Amino acid sequence: SHNSIRFALALPAGEDLTSYNLQSTFRAAATLKWPLLIHAGETKKGLEAVRRNFQRSLIELLRAHHLFDGKIMLMHCASFDPPDLDVLANARVRVVFTPRSVMSKETDPPRISEYLNRGIPLALASDWGVSDPFDVIRSYVELARRQYVDIPDGSALIRMVTLEAAKAVGVDDLAGSLEVGKKADITFVDVSGARFAGARGRDVNSLLSAFLQEFTSRDVSDVMISGEFF
Repeated sequence: SHNSIRFALALPAGEDLTSYNLQSTFRAAATLKWPLLIHAGETKKGLEAVRRNFQRSLIELLRAHHLFDGKIMLMHCASFDPPDLDVLANARVRVVFTPRSVMSKETDPPRISEYLNRGIPLALASDWGVSDPFDVIRSYVELARRQYVDIPDGSALIRMVTLEAAKAVGVDDLAGSLEVGKKADITFVDVSGARFAGARGRDVNSLLSAFLQEFTSRDVSDVMISGEFF
């Protein structure tokens, strides 16, 4: 239904950001009451361009314009310095990591532990191209292993691409979890195949973790959207 569609305004990337398009995008978002989507810190080059053009970091710039007072979605967040991360933590901003995109584009990876240590909520998304959530989860797991960060259990990994992602983009009142009053959006996965036999009989989190290492979009048997099968 149309009331399920949410809009956002995207701020230009760091290299293209100017005082004019920053102010005009901010005013438009305030007028329309739409959240701002910002590809923030995807590359060091983009952050350096902002600092060179505005004499401050991107996060300092956003704070100076009070953008953290409204609805904001931060994507990537890979190359921030500790003071910028402190600002995000104090502003209680949720960030969206795009590990599959990072690994495909070979851009700077986010330092996961620095976010976790500050209690910054993390969500996972694809950013572009491959939208397979299982692939996104595996990419995050691989990135965490490379950085010697503890791997979340299966339930937490699923939450990062469902409820945490819905909270990050401001639709958790509609989706992200199975609750009364929310859309019944469910993906059904067939685990009857022989390659899943070894995972059966484990506790729920171990079972989920094992399955998530194997699942692909080809294992999806059914999809329910708003309570209807497609």
